[in-house]
Amino acid sequence: MGQPQDRHPGIVGRNGRRSRDLVRGTYALFFLTQTLKVPAVNAEIMIAVGLLLGTPFFIIFGWLSDKIGRKPIILAGFALGVITYFPIFQGITHFANPKLETDLPARR
Repeated sequence: MGQPQDRHPGIVGRNGRRSRDLVRGTYALFFLTQTLKVPAVNAEIMIAVGLLLGTPFFIIFGWLSDKIGRKPIILAGFALGVITYFPIFQGITHFANPKLETDLPARR
């Protein structure tokens, strides 16, 4: 097992990833309920369905990271996030509250 100081970076790393996941889920729920004014029950169902659909990918990408390493998977995830976050939230706005989308100022 080693000394406690040897285990600390792994614990911090896991906690950091878990914190990021909690923030991401919490922000999505906040965005749906507070910004888009989706009823809380509907927003929670949407988040639960998203989690259920996304969970199998942990196994798939875990297996893939065993084959090609973690770094390409992590960098691809970062790149995918950079490319898709704004379009995804614009799509959520379009389908969850179309009136809000039409009231937003036009993009320049």
